[in-house]
Amino acid sequence: MAKYTQAISSCQAALKFKEFSREFASLAHSNLASAYISLGRYDEALEELTNGFELKPPKIVKTLIHSNMAAAYLKKGMYTESEEQLKKGLDLRPSRQTLPYLYSKLAKLYAREGKFEEALEVAEKYTRTKCLKADKSLPYLTLGIVYYLKDEYENAIDKLKEAVVRSPREGFDYLAEIHLYLGLAYQKIGKRNKALKELEKVLAISEEGVVREEAVKEIDLNF
Repeated sequence: MAKYTQAISSCQAALKFKEFSREFASLAHSNLASAYISLGRYDEALEELTNGFELKPPKIVKTLIHSNMAAAYLKKGMYTESEEQLKKGLDLRPSRQTLPYLYSKLAKLYAREGKFEEALEVAEKYTRTKCLKADKSLPYLTLGIVYYLKDEYENAIDKLKEAVVRSPREGFDYLAEIHLYLGLAYQKIGKRNKALKELEKVLAISEEGVVREEAVKEIDLNF
């Protein structure tokens, strides 16, 4: 069973046990939503996050819920709602465990809105934040995406290559996304062989989900 499908099954099974604490149940709702987001099932994700929030979770889980809500709204193109959720998460003074994800989403939101100076400011601030070891490549992925959306493809490639260097080699959710944007950036500057190689890495890493679908679509359209 593929990764996100397995995560959905596991979370749904866990939520059937009524004796779990509100903290555990709300976290299960958030994790279930995260899997839905990865599969492009954004309305289902928002429903799970609302269910989790209604359980009055502790701060760390509440911050994760706001972060995931922001991600779902961003993917749906609902930028005002996404920014509102990010600001609510930041107002909770999140820990090192959750702060990186809020910064990353805020930078990408600003970039999607064409606010590139604000996006770069947030992303650069993020690179100076002391993150957990597993998160050390995420600031560079974020910068890479911002530069890609800003049409600065060489800068995007530099940051994304740094993200590859800094990423854990196994069990890292963002590695496929790094290779996707590397492929897209190489395609933009006419380096088709390098682009295809990066997109094929996405297919090798990811069995399902939105990132894999984007790579397949790009290959079908241009190669």
